[in-house]
Amino acid sequence: HEVLKDYILKESRPIIIHAEGGIGKSVIAYELAKSLPDGSIGIVYDCYGGGTYLNPAQPRHSPSQALVQIVNEIAAHQLCSWLIPRTTDLTDQLFRAFLDRLKTASINLRRDNKNAVLAILIDAADNAEMAAKKDGNHCFANRLLRVDIPEGCRVVLLCRSERIHLLDPPSTTLPIKLEPFSEAETFMHIRQYFPNITKDESLEFHRLTNNGNPRVQAKALSIKHKKLSDILA
Repeated sequence: HEVLKDYILKESRPIIIHAEGGIGKSVIAYELAKSLPDGSIGIVYDCYGGGTYLNPAQPRHSPSQALVQIVNEIAAHQLCSWLIPRTTDLTDQLFRAFLDRLKTASINLRRDNKNAVLAILIDAADNAEMAAKKDGNHCFANRLLRVDIPEGCRVVLLCRSERIHLLDPPSTTLPIKLEPFSEAETFMHIRQYFPNITKDESLEFHRLTNNGNPRVQAKALSIKHKKLSDILA
């Protein structure tokens, strides 16, 4: 968490945090947004939408939906003006309006703290690209990697490792892989539930949970068996 946060604070180029399913991309996105230093603001835009990303009635991938929602969440902090789209607006017009407001917001944010950052985290960016391709429409996510982001702003996209190609990231993008639990981290995790667990039992639990997949471990522990042997079985 601290390593990722340091990258966001220090890197001005776009970042892609990628991992397999269940490693914790969504969790880390919201945790990072909440834990930025005082004066900074993190905005998370969820492209998955609880699984509705392929619903044509809720197009999470379109610039008119995503850029407007992101800007208006920033505007709610009184850092820039609201963005009210018109049906005649073209994609390039929306991006210009979006970037203008980001610049204004960053200037206002850094008046009190010159080191403050405005971080925009796009969760499940790969799902947005999949939905756009299915509909034959443009997606905002990969374009966000190619625009000149105003000073003081940060752009972080999160996606599955096997789908990173869908974002077609430019060479200037910084990819960071989010790893599953190590064997030592699995041991620390399961000891919260079974304090007397042995190292061998922990290693078996690690192996059976797809070598430390946090979601699989959480699912196994949520059954609330009283004996570890029952979970392993």
